[in-house]
Amino acid sequence: MISVELRKAPDVDLIEREKRAEILEEMEISLSDLAATEMQVEVGKMLAVGYIIFGEIVDMDREVLISLRMINVESGKVVWSEKLVEKLSNYDYITGYFTGAILQYLGLQVAKTTVEKIEVRQEKSEEVVIALSKAIDHYDKKETELAKAKRIDPKSETADFYLPN
Repeated sequence: MISVELRKAPDVDLIEREKRAEILEEMEISLSDLAATEMQVEVGKMLAVGYIIFGEIVDMDREVLISLRMINVESGKVVWSEKLVEKLSNYDYITGYFTGAILQYLGLQVAKTTVEKIEVRQEKSEEVVIALSKAIDHYDKKETELAKAKRIDPKSETADFYLPN
């Protein structure tokens, strides 16, 4: 959701998920002994990006602790970090908060719609963000029930028929 907001900034170029995944797959074997952060920095260098943003979410029952950090790919150092404890139902506020902080750090303009998300804390259904997270996870893994069926039965003609080439 944050990357969707970051796309609104004209001076921000985001690397597509498919491109990152492709590079990670290529590096997986050769860099399997590197820590996740080090590996991501190497991927960042290969993609010729300036920064990589990492994050963690910790479920704290009624709230979530979200922490993000930005690493300068050239130096490998953390140049920005921020934490927030908030109800998951305030996902628009969370998205706006982090997007605004990232863009401010970079000295870039924050879109009006992003600012509005920060100014107006509107609780929404947590089901939306959970459904989006699951869908994006499946998308990243190229995981569909059809793909799962194909893995279980590689000779399934039905799965072949419905799976895109």
